[in-house]
Amino acid sequence: DRSGHHCSSVSWALGCFLHGGPMKSDLNDDAETASVAVIAVSGPTRSGKSLIASSVASALQAQDWRCEVLCQDDFWVRIGQRDVDGESVMSEEETTCTDWGAFVAAAREARCRLGRALSQAKEIEGLEQRRGLLILEGFQVLHDESLRGMCTHMFHLDLPREEVIRRRSSEDTPERPNPRPCCERYCQLVVWPAHCEYEKRCVDGQQGITRLDMMVADIDIYVQKISQCLSQPADHRQPDSPSSSLDTKNTAAFLILSAFIILSGMKISTWPNFSGLFKGMTGKFWGRR
Repeated sequence: DRSGHHCSSVSWALGCFLHGGPMKSDLNDDAETASVAVIAVSGPTRSGKSLIASSVASALQAQDWRCEVLCQDDFWVRIGQRDVDGESVMSEEETTCTDWGAFVAAAREARCRLGRALSQAKEIEGLEQRRGLLILEGFQVLHDESLRGMCTHMFHLDLPREEVIRRRSSEDTPERPNPRPCCERYCQLVVWPAHCEYEKRCVDGQQGITRLDMMVADIDIYVQKISQCLSQPADHRQPDSPSSSLDTKNTAAFLILSAFIILSGMKISTWPNFSGLFKGMTGKFWGRR
C-alpha cells in the first residue's frame, strides 16, 4: 500500500525532527547493539576467510560469546562482465555480482538479533559480561560503505598472486575442497586483476584495517590475533556514533519529506507554507555539522 508507506515514512521523519533526534525505539536498538562487535574478514579468493571466520566464532563461543557469520557468497546474484584486452568476458569477480542491499539488511538484522539476545540474557540470567560478535566475510566485503560503517574491526588477508592462482585453479579433493575451480588463464586475466582493483580501492592506505599474512600456516595465530584486537576498545563504527547517527537520520528525513511532497503533486504555491518547516529542518541538520 503506497499511501501507507508514505504515511509511515513521513511520520518517522517528522518524529525525528519534532523529538530532536531518533525515536525511542531507535535509541533502544543502539543500546542493545552496543555490546555487539562487528568484524569484517576480507581477502582474495581461497585465502582462508571462511576458515578464519568459523575458527574465531568457535573460539569466542567457547568463551561465552554469542556469534554469527554472514558470507558475501550467500548474496551473489548475477554474472558480471569484464573487459580483457578489448573483449568483454563473463566474470564472477565484479562488485555488481553481489546484492549489497540484501547483505547490509541481513547484517543489520543479525546485529540487532544478537543485541536482543544479549539483553534478554542479562535480564533473565543476570549475565552482564556476555558479548556478541557478528563476522562479515567476503572477498569484497569492504566495498560497501554501509558494511564498513558497521564494523568495529576490519581484517584483510594477504596472499601472493601465485598462491591465489594456484589455490583457485587446483582440483577439488576431499583433503583440499575447491568446489568451483577455474582455469589458470581465467585466474590470471580476471580473478587477480579484479582483486587488485578492489584492494587498491578499499584496502590500501585505509585506516583501521589490520592486515594478516596468510602464508603463515598456523590458524591459531590468526585466531589469537583477532581475539586480541576484539579485547581492545578500537571502534570505527559510524552509525553507532550518536552525532553521525543523528545527522544521517536527519538527512534521510529531509530527503523523504522532499520526495513525498514532489510525488504527491503539490503545486508550487503550497511551498511557502512549508518554508518554516524546511528552515527548521535544514537548520537542525546543518547546525550539527
